[in-house]
Amino acid sequence: MRLRRTSFVLLAAGACALADHRGLSLADERPAASAARAGTAGAKSLLVRVRGKWLLESRTILGVPQQVEKGVFLLVTNEGQMEDHVPNGRFEEAGTTIVGRVDYRINPTSDPAQIDATGMANWTAIRRGMLKLEGETLTLCWSKVGEARPTRFETGEEPGDGRVLLTYRKAK
Repeated sequence: MRLRRTSFVLLAAGACALADHRGLSLADERPAASAARAGTAGAKSLLVRVRGKWLLESRTILGVPQQVEKGVFLLVTNEGQMEDHVPNGRFEEAGTTIVGRVDYRINPTSDPAQIDATGMANWTAIRRGMLKLEGETLTLCWSKVGEARPTRFETGEEPGDGRVLLTYRKAK
């Protein structure tokens, strides 16, 4: 298996990301309004539920749905990384190859939740995005590196827009 750390190129499978858990510890919680506790619990729940293996269902660029290869998936780890995997089989043994790995952090308290990802250790080349998790469906919308965070779950239709919309289904 060959692994390359990208300087944040959005690869065929999609994008990768990881949660920044600082400030969300319930152990340090002091008495507060039940709504505040519920919001914190909901934020922690999102961070836990987003972890795991997600099968790519759809990818839209410039407002146009793209063909999705069967078996492409995103792995969201507990260690703050996302990995794009593509199936082998054409030229290699059965299994998958990691084609991208990035560090991520999630702000689950914003509405919708915000996600940032980078392939750089010093967090200088950042791709900003937003995510929503509805049942077994994870939707990510990413901007170009260095551009403003998207405000809607859609891509532009103008060349150079750079936004990408990805939808994943939780693997069983």
